[in-house]
Amino acid sequence: MSNLSLQLASEWKHNGANEDVEKLYYPTTALEQIQNRKKAFVVGRKGTGKSALAKYLAINAKKRGQFAGTMSFANFPFQEIISHADNGSFDRNRFAAIWEYIIYCYVLILIRDNQRVPEQYRKQISDVLGADKIVDLLPAVKQWTMGGSLPTLLSLNLSRSQEPKVLGWAEKIRITRNAIRDLVDDSEYWILLDDLDEDYEFFEDRGASYNELMAGLFKAVISANSFFASLRSAYLDGIPQVRSVAVLRDDIFSGLRDNQRNSWLDHIAEAKWDFESIWKAIAYRVGPLNVSNPGDEAKLHKIIDIDDFVPAGTPGRGHKPLAFINHMTQRRIRDAVMYVKLAAAEALRQEKSRIDGSCIKKSAVDFSSYLRREIEDEMLGVRPNINVELRVFSMIGKQSFRFAELINALEALREEIGGEVINPVTFADQLFRFGVIGNLGRRQFPLFYYDSPNGRLNRGEAIGVHRGLLAALQVM
Repeated sequence: MSNLSLQLASEWKHNGANEDVEKLYYPTTALEQIQNRKKAFVVGRKGTGKSALAKYLAINAKKRGQFAGTMSFANFPFQEIISHADNGSFDRNRFAAIWEYIIYCYVLILIRDNQRVPEQYRKQISDVLGADKIVDLLPAVKQWTMGGSLPTLLSLNLSRSQEPKVLGWAEKIRITRNAIRDLVDDSEYWILLDDLDEDYEFFEDRGASYNELMAGLFKAVISANSFFASLRSAYLDGIPQVRSVAVLRDDIFSGLRDNQRNSWLDHIAEAKWDFESIWKAIAYRVGPLNVSNPGDEAKLHKIIDIDDFVPAGTPGRGHKPLAFINHMTQRRIRDAVMYVKLAAAEALRQEKSRIDGSCIKKSAVDFSSYLRREIEDEMLGVRPNINVELRVFSMIGKQSFRFAELINALEALREEIGGEVINPVTFADQLFRFGVIGNLGRRQFPLFYYDSPNGRLNRGEAIGVHRGLLAALQVM
C-alpha cells in the first residue's frame, strides 16, 4: 500500500457523518431495514454510525431522484417545542401532536420543491411555511408553529385577509394531512430527524420533560408513518412513498418510561456491530483504493499487516493486530476507525508502507485518551462530574478489583474534592452500562454490557476495567 493510501487512512474523520459517506459508508442491516420501510428508528450507542446512516440515506435518495430532508436538532432549544405542548393531553402524550405537526410541515416543504406539483400550490406552501431552504431549523419551526395563515393551505383555501383562526394541534394536523393527501403523487419523500441527543446533558429536568419529549417523538413518528401508509393503500396506479425516520442513542431510549415502549421495539433498527462486520467496514473503506477489488482479508492486508504481532509486556507473547484492536475498542465502528487512523499516522511517521504491530502498540496511549473523551461525552448527561469521578480508578490503581474497593475509593475521592456522597451502586451500574467496567470473575477478559445487553453488573465477583481505558485512567 502506498504512502498516499496511508495518508488517506490517517485523515479519516472522527464522526462518520462528516466524511464522504457515499464512498466510505458500509451498508448495514439497519440501513436495509430502514430503506425497506420495515423500521422507523435507528437506535444505538454513540459512535455506531447512526448519523452516517441518515446522511447516506438522504444522499442516496436524492441520487435516485427522490426528495429527502434532514431535520438536525443540534443546538436546538427544545424549550421551543415544550412551549407549544398540548396541555389538553395527558402528560405522557402532550408532545406527540407538536412533533407530528412538525413532521407534516417538513413533508410539505419537500413537496414545495417538487417541480411536478402545480406552481400555485408550491407558492401557497411557500407563503405559509416559508420559501427558503431550511438552514437553521429554529426559525422554520417558529414560523410553522405560529400557524396563523395555516387555513389558507389548499383544501380550506380561505382568504389571507381573514382574521387568523386560533387552531388547536388536532386541527393543524388535520389541515396539513389534507394538504399532503391532496398533493402527494408517486414521488418518494424521506424525513430524517437527527441530533436529538446533542443537548441531552444540558437539558433541564432531564428526568421528566426530556423523557416525555422523546416519548412524544416516538408516538408522532409511528402515527405519521401510519398516515403515510394509508396514502399508499389509497393509490392504485402511482404509489406515494413517504417515510419519517428518527435517530436516537440507545441509553436515552432505555431510559424512556411509557406504557407503549415495548411496542416501539417493533419499529427499531439497531445500529450494532460485531467484530466481523467492523473489519468488513474497514476493508470497505480501503476497497476504493484497490482496483482489483479482492476479498475483505486481502483488502485489510493492503493497509494492515494482519499476520504481525503486537508485542506484549512478556517477551514472546502478544496478539495479532486485529485481535489487539478488538480488545482495545468497544465494538463500535468509530473506535476501530479511530484506532486505524492513529496507527496509519504512526506508520507514516515511521515511514512504513503498512501498519504493523509496533505501530498499533505505539498508538495505544493516544487511542486510550480518545476513548476516555468519548466515554466522558457519552456519560455527561447522567453524570455531570464524570471527568472527575473517573479518578477513582487511578486511586484503586489496578485493572481488576472488588466492589468494596470501589466504595472505599469513592469515599476517598469525596473527602479529597468535597461534594455529595456518590451512590456506589448507581455509579457502578452506569459505568457498566457505558462499557467502562465489566464482570471479570475468573475470565481472562471482562464481560461488558455490549457483550450482553441484557446483562447486569455482578458486584459479588471481580470487576475489570476496560483495557482501552487503562492508560487514560492511569491504571497500572
